[in-house]
Amino acid sequence: MRIGTGWNGFSAILAPGDFNGDQRPDLLTRERSTGYLWLYRGNGTGGLLPRVRVGSGWNAFSALAAPGDLNGDGAADVLARESRTGYLWLYPGNGRGGWLPRVRVGTGWNAMTAIMSPGDLTGDRIPDVLARDRYGNLWLYARTPAGGWLPRVRVGTGWNGLDAIF
Repeated sequence: MRIGTGWNGFSAILAPGDFNGDQRPDLLTRERSTGYLWLYRGNGTGGLLPRVRVGSGWNAFSALAAPGDLNGDGAADVLARESRTGYLWLYPGNGRGGWLPRVRVGTGWNAMTAIMSPGDLTGDRIPDVLARDRYGNLWLYARTPAGGWLPRVRVGTGWNGLDAIF
């Protein structure tokens, strides 16, 4: 079933889970030409409702990840790496399709060639982050219940042979 056209106009497509609190999975997309961030709400039957703009200026970020509820407040969040500074920002979702104030959660992330969040890899019910460095090392960044980071752990090598990790 085709659910839309024109998706090649987006430079990022994220699946944050239920971003607007209606118990249906949603999509977030970054429009390449404008830097707008769009929310596509799931309709509950495999399709999408009309999009809603939920942000602008998102072209300032060279990596986006949708870890789920990273800060433990019950709402889906987004991580964004700022291209100019290498800062990693947590954009906490408010559970209603909008945002709480962003929080800087890291520096030096421009050293990574890819950033993604596969969910909870450590079994503590807190989403984790994976990042690949320029040497092809894959690093696990696990979060603490208080919102900090545990020491990173190298979980793989040779990952620079892949174009992207999701």
